[in-house]
Amino acid sequence: MLIDITMSVDGFVTGPNDGPGNGLGDGGRALHEWVFHPTPDDLTVLVDEPQQRLGSCVLGRRTFDIAQEAWGEQPPFGASTVFVLTHRPHDTRRPARTWC
Repeated sequence: MLIDITMSVDGFVTGPNDGPGNGLGDGGRALHEWVFHPTPDDLTVLVDEPQQRLGSCVLGRRTFDIAQEAWGEQPPFGASTVFVLTHRPHDTRRPARTWC
């Protein structure tokens, strides 16, 4: 299974100045507006069904660092295990849902 994200035609997934506390960057929310105001059908196809089948997920360290504050204890991957590829060590996290 694949998880994807909205990308602009010129290859951007955030606005400028993305980082912790500003995960989508300046003005980046416009690209992902469909995520913030989904229809019931969007939720079924894009969230509910994938979460039921997802066993694990692989993220890059930058994505993890930027998004972990927004995700908190409820990352958008359901109860799957999340592996973070990095060259910088980080303590393993094991909150109520299993992800590391």
